[in-house]
Formats: sequence, structure tokens, C-alpha cells
Amino acid sequence: MHMPVVLDELRAALDRAEPGSSRKAVLDRLRLMLDTLREQVVCEDTPVRTRKKIEGFLVHLDRAHLELGSKLFHVSFALNVVGEGMARADLIHRSVSEFVQVGLYFFGLDQIERRWSSRATVYSGVHADHLGEFMGRRPMKDLLTDARKRMDAGRIFCLTYAYLNSLRKAYWKYCRASEDALDVAVTADGVSTEAPLVVLDPEPTVDPSDRVALMLDIFGRSLTDRQRWIYLAKNRSAVSKGEMSLADVGEHLLALVLGEAAPPGVDLGWSEIASRLEINEKTAKREYLRTLHTLLKESSERVFGSGRIPSNYVRRILEQIRAIVHEKDLRIRSSTGRGINTLVEKWEVALRFVLNHERVVA
Repeated sequence: MHMPVVLDELRAALDRAEPGSSRKAVLDRLRLMLDTLREQVVCEDTPVRTRKKIEGFLVHLDRAHLELGSKLFHVSFALNVVGEGMARADLIHRSVSEFVQVGLYFFGLDQIERRWSSRATVYSGVHADHLGEFMGRRPMKDLLTDARKRMDAGRIFCLTYAYLNSLRKAYWKYCRASEDALDVAVTADGVSTEAPLVVLDPEPTVDPSDRVALMLDIFGRSLTDRQRWIYLAKNRSAVSKGEMSLADVGEHLLALVLGEAAPPGVDLGWSEIASRLEINEKTAKREYLRTLHTLLKESSERVFGSGRIPSNYVRRILEQIRAIVHEKDLRIRSSTGRGINTLVEKWEVALRFVLNHERVVA
């Protein structure tokens, strides 16, 4: 075998990969996989049957390198070569599965952005959940069995195509099973238990035509104290300019506006907010996004009624915020393109649309 040559070229590809890039992460996992398998194949404690499977897998990778050359170290080629090798050698090994999982994770994110950018928020959430199911031992065994049948029939097996096809099915299954995302509050138990649920009065008495009273009512009744605190902390400049009324906000929140953490009229930073509330910055951002979602969702329902919101833009922003809050890693930048400031700007546009329209009564 020419495996030492493969490893040398792999290290060279790793050196050329941009630090912190997804390609570097995948190639590093490929290197780890090869090192682990090569160590196990010469270990005396390795069962004979397992050793033969690993040897067959490594031979397949060696032949693929002779055919593909440096292309082998592109993510999609590496995944497909490894997937075919798993099927031919009937090998499900921990190091191989870990490489495939890491590779499919980054490959999936890249393909979602390229193929389904308009639905990237939902697709990314489905991708994160579906990948774990796809890599389960029973589903993987079934996949490799199907792959062997395809190859025995002279057909091509591509692991990346198989995953994208299953991801599309998972996405449409999610869409069919899910009710309108606007009907699901981001403070539900499935999202987080960090903040208590707020029970609303069944029949708000505020006239929806009075927009200022409407927003103050939602602000006072539907948000937790911590959410109101964070929202004011990020909008101190608006308060100081008189753009935001403090009526009915509560005297205990005025200390924030007049606080000592920053000069009057300057919005607090996330580190300052996290320090004052004794929470981490990610939790503070998540609570802020919950606040934005609640304000936009409830104002939309009050203005347009409990039916479907007529604006696609408003519905899209609500779904985007909901999906980001639901994500464990709070991937704001990957979901919006430019981070939380861009998302807040879009939210402001959506809120202005809602508050500038009258409710249509059938």
C-alpha cells in the first residue's frame, strides 16, 4: 500500500487549509481516523475479522488516492470514498463514524447555504437533529446494505447524495408534521427552561389601534423582569432621546436607565449585561431574542387577529428568531449572515410594518 504517501499529502493539505475552516476540521478528523485504523490493524489484540475489514478499508482508500490524487482531500470526495469503503469492507468503526459525522455536518451546512438559502434557518435545525439519527448504528447498517446492493448491480453509491436525499425527506416530514411556527411561542418548554413561562390574560383590554398602549401592555404583561431589563439595557439611547416612553415600565427598571455601568444614553454591552445579571452572554442574547419574538408576535396577533399573519416578511423574521433561539449553539451569524445587529434591524422593519397597518375585520 501507499498509505504513507497518502498521509504525507493529507498533512500537506491540512497545512494549506485555512485555520478554523470547516475543511481543516474535516481533514484533521480524516487524519485522526487513518492514524487510529493503522494503529489498530497492527495491534495484536485486534480480532482477525476486524483486522481484515480494516485492511480492506485502507486498501480501498489507497486505490481511491491513486485514482483521484489530491481530489481525495476535498470534503465531498473524502466522504464518498470513505462511505464506499465502509460498504465494501462492511466496516462500522468508531473513528470512521466520527469522521463521517463531522464531515456530513459541515458538508450539510455548506449545501444548505448553496441549495436552500431561503430556507436555511429551518433546514439547519432539521440538519442538526437528523444527522444524529442518520448516523445511528441500525440506520447506518441499513444504508451500507443498500450500498452493497447498488454496487453489486453496477450502480454508483454516493454517501453525500444519500444524506442530502434523506435530509430533504426529513425537512418535508418536519414541515408536514409541524403546525405554523408562529403558533409556537419561543418560551415553550422545548426551547429552554431558563426563564419561567408567562401566563397571559385571556382577553387583553387594550385597544389595538392605540399602538403605544399596545406595545406597553405587551412589554408589561408578556415579558419577564429579566427580559424587560435586558431590552431596556440594549435601548438606553432610545430612552434618553425620548423615543421610548417609560410609562408603566416600573420604577425598579429606572435604575437601569440611570445606571452606573455606562454613561447615560449609551446602550450596555453584552458583557456588562451578563455581569449585572450574573449570567453568561449567550443566555443574555437568547433572552433578548425571546423578547423581540414576543413583542413582534403578540403585536402582530393583536393588529391582524389570531389568523395567519398576512406579511411573508414578518412571518420569516419570526421563524428566523424562533429557530435561532432554539439552536443550542445560538448560531446567529450563520443564520443571518451578519450577526445579531442585522437580525435586530430586520426585526425593526417587521415591527414597523405591523404597527403601521390596521387590522382587517371580515
